[in-house]
Amino acid sequence: MGEPTPPIPAGEKRAESEHLAAIVRSSDVAILSKDENAVVTSWNEAAERLYGYTPAEMVGQPVALLLPPERHGEEMEIVRKIFAGERVEHYDTERVRKDGTRVAVSLTASPIHDAKGNVVGVATQARDISSTTVALREAEQRLEGAFMGAPIGIAVFSVVPESFGRIEQANAELARLYGYTMEELAEVGPGDLTHPDDAERERLLFTDLAEGRRASFALEKRNRHKDGSWIWVSLTVSLLEGEDPPRSALAHVLDVTERKIGEADLERARENLERSNAELDQFAYVASHDLKEPLILLSAYARMLAERYGDDLNEEGRTFLGHVRGEAGRMKTMIEDLLDYSRVETRAEAPAAVPLADSVETALRTLQPRIEESGAQIDVRPGLPVVEGSPAQFERLFRNLLSNAIKFRADAPPTVTVFAERAGDECIVSVQDNGIGIDPAKADRIFELFQRLHGQERYAGTGMGLAICKRIVERHGGRIWVEPAPGGGSIFRFGVPI
Repeated sequence: MGEPTPPIPAGEKRAESEHLAAIVRSSDVAILSKDENAVVTSWNEAAERLYGYTPAEMVGQPVALLLPPERHGEEMEIVRKIFAGERVEHYDTERVRKDGTRVAVSLTASPIHDAKGNVVGVATQARDISSTTVALREAEQRLEGAFMGAPIGIAVFSVVPESFGRIEQANAELARLYGYTMEELAEVGPGDLTHPDDAERERLLFTDLAEGRRASFALEKRNRHKDGSWIWVSLTVSLLEGEDPPRSALAHVLDVTERKIGEADLERARENLERSNAELDQFAYVASHDLKEPLILLSAYARMLAERYGDDLNEEGRTFLGHVRGEAGRMKTMIEDLLDYSRVETRAEAPAAVPLADSVETALRTLQPRIEESGAQIDVRPGLPVVEGSPAQFERLFRNLLSNAIKFRADAPPTVTVFAERAGDECIVSVQDNGIGIDPAKADRIFELFQRLHGQERYAGTGMGLAICKRIVERHGGRIWVEPAPGGGSIFRFGVPI
């Protein structure tokens, strides 16, 4: 066994006590002690500064002198806990100064022991937290103002099983949105507002939230207004942080009724358009079959009439018969072009990557006999891009433009140049010719149905080719126009997104 610890000399004890007393006196923290009856036994200078009482005024007085009326008994509860061996730390409360004003303080209480280790008193430290409390109160007021004045509905509701879904707090916009007062909303659970068709989906999401399988969710659903009508809302729900286990969740509610109505109108319009396109497709079928059939017969009878009785007709009769056969053929071509025009939409392919150089090459192969007959020179320059769209329609677009460049030629053999350039997010493709040109005042007319600038006797056709080109380009989100070419001729340009 070791030697017993020698006792501390009385002089040293006195010096230590005086040193500790000096620390207590000079501390910036209000320090006081009290006995088991909550009567003050010591009082430092910081306590005097905080509460306004001198040591002579407070020593021997009950601490209750500092307590607001609604907190009487608080100090005795603190003393009871300390004498029971507990500690009281950072206990925020209020005390009353000598001048009657209140001060917010944070208290820490600890036991005072005698030489035998028995608790003989309580030491209390008090810090002035008024500035912190004021700042906190102001922050709470700002938060409350933001909550109540938010332009979207906000609610705090319980996720505790026995009160799950009960609205604990709601802002003015949520009350306005549903037509209730805020007091009435406190009696209405979220499930009471939900449309029956949306209830099961919402219930499953709320259950996942309450049981910790998710921290948030979002959905669009229908809620009942107080007047019985249904409104569409976008709901975002998330658990409040800092609660373990979670007790509350925050919901943001935005009225999306107008958007939903617009979407429904748009869907009806889409359905109507699909139905209209189907009817147009059916009409086109009738036009291509039922209307062409009489023309085929008319052409056949006219041909047989010419073969059998042509020699019996005079010159005028043979001329009239030639007109009948020619007009029947033109009508057949017009019906076929009208059918092609309608099918730009109704028979469109699924979008695919379209190398425009391939589309031009395919169009040129189709037009090869006319190119050779006219002596045309076609120059396709490098740089034609790859775009998104219908390969067949882009081939038809180039076929029509190149065909027109060959058809509407001047005295010299046709010279046609195809090239492209990028302009931002758009590709501009040009088909330039040295033909007869187009009056700028009539440049817009040529893209309309059945519009022709020249007589049938000089340039045969139905006036549908450029209208089909315009519809193809616009279907692909683009635009088409024509400009005079330097030195004569025309430049047909179309721009499509890339």
